[in-house]
Amino acid sequence: MRIKHTALTLLLLLVILVFGVSFAQATPISGAFSLGSGVSQGVVPVDGVTGAVRTLGTATALDFTTNIVSGLPVPTPGVDGAFTIYNATDSFLSLVGSIGTIKDFTFNGPGSANYPVVPVAAFETGDGGLIVDLKTIGVDFQNAHVLVLSGSAIFRLTGFDPTSGSFTFTANGAGRTFSFSASEAVPEPGSLFLLGAGIVAVESIRRRLIKR
Repeated sequence: MRIKHTALTLLLLLVILVFGVSFAQATPISGAFSLGSGVSQGVVPVDGVTGAVRTLGTATALDFTTNIVSGLPVPTPGVDGAFTIYNATDSFLSLVGSIGTIKDFTFNGPGSANYPVVPVAAFETGDGGLIVDLKTIGVDFQNAHVLVLSGSAIFRLTGFDPTSGSFTFTANGAGRTFSFSASEAVPEPGSLFLLGAGIVAVESIRRRLIKR
């Protein structure tokens, strides 16, 4: 019986140690933010292979640009564009009003050097040490006027651990004038769930030891 209790005690200490270290070191990001095109910021739907300008309904890639000529955005292949953060919550709250850079990318098809396919490292960068790595992307809706994409991303922010989250992008067009917006969110940390699972496992093992 002493051996059983000793084994159980050691197991409990191990679980407490593992999760204690996890809680002490892990500071996951939480919250969400929305961004969009502001003054001198735009997007152009293009062919991801040739770079030719397309309609939203036939585009396979997006060229983010700060080159606005006569009110129209002009493609700048392989050159980062810009965005403005308009709303944010929790960990992202201090980023409201800040400007960052965003990379061109292909969302459908083979892509090219100027319009790489996803995943795209450092897809977005901004103030406060914000870095967003775009991991996956898919087309939710696409026609001549609207393009909606969604996928997953890894969010990095100064003072926090890298955290997985979601990415939703919308582009709207009228003539050759296009605007874009994105909503990006990080789910609540799963640490409490993991701790609960660890406790359940310990209880299961404890019962087995008692029955022996």
